[in-house]
Amino acid sequence: MQTRKGAILCTILAGALVAVAGAAAADTCQAGPYTVSTTGPVLNAAQTQTSITYVIEGGTSDHIASVVASASTNCSSPSILSVTGSGQATGNQSYAPAVGDPITGLGKLACHEEAAKINPAGTRAEFTITVSGARGPTPKTVVVKKGGQINRCEIVGIGEPGTAEVEAPVTEIIRESGSECAVEFTLDRLTGKVLHVEVAAGSAQNCTLTQTPVENLNLSVSGLSTCTTANQPNCCPPDKVNDDGTCAFGTGRFGMGYVHSNSQSCTTRVIGGTLYSWGAPCP
Repeated sequence: MQTRKGAILCTILAGALVAVAGAAAADTCQAGPYTVSTTGPVLNAAQTQTSITYVIEGGTSDHIASVVASASTNCSSPSILSVTGSGQATGNQSYAPAVGDPITGLGKLACHEEAAKINPAGTRAEFTITVSGARGPTPKTVVVKKGGQINRCEIVGIGEPGTAEVEAPVTEIIRESGSECAVEFTLDRLTGKVLHVEVAAGSAQNCTLTQTPVENLNLSVSGLSTCTTANQPNCCPPDKVNDDGTCAFGTGRFGMGYVHSNSQSCTTRVIGGTLYSWGAPCP
């Protein structure tokens, strides 16, 4: 067994994107100084709509746009249902097939694509596009504009109607040894997406389940000395030492497995963009 010096402390703070084995891994691309990431298309419970959320980080920008596959075969009949942006984003708008984004030209004259855009606020933006129908993934482009500079990159997007994989649900119950608290997950065995989660029958009354966006996960490690020279192993750079003496490892981006915290067998599992925590009690 491999051991490491220092305890790992998990705190709920801000800013992360994590994926695990068996879940939809995040896709990322670099549009100039901006990092764009997404976990891909997501179907609603009725499988009648598909949405995708892009997270754009790396500084402020004036304009963000992307395209989705059109449901039309005659360069008409838009399929985008809504366009939203996080925080104080403005100018949320979609365009019919072949119209394209008027600022960057993305999707212009392309009958098989529909453009959408937002005017973001802040250094981190979430950009969500929802379309009609059950759709699967396909390569698309995201553009990020700042002043006269237009940056773009290829990343997964929403494909044509009928390209979504059929869900194949499988249920698993997770019960820690000696615990009266169990959680039942129903997952899509094809994609690893969580279809449903709840406290399992027969659990103790104080067994609780909490779900929170993985963007709120931050990692700190205790037991490390402060580095005195560059490239010194097993230490924490002075600018990463927190006020409580722990070392700030920053926000996560990808991960796998489980985390046990506190002294009450509080268990946290990361799947896609959500943290699932349970215990009796937890936290």
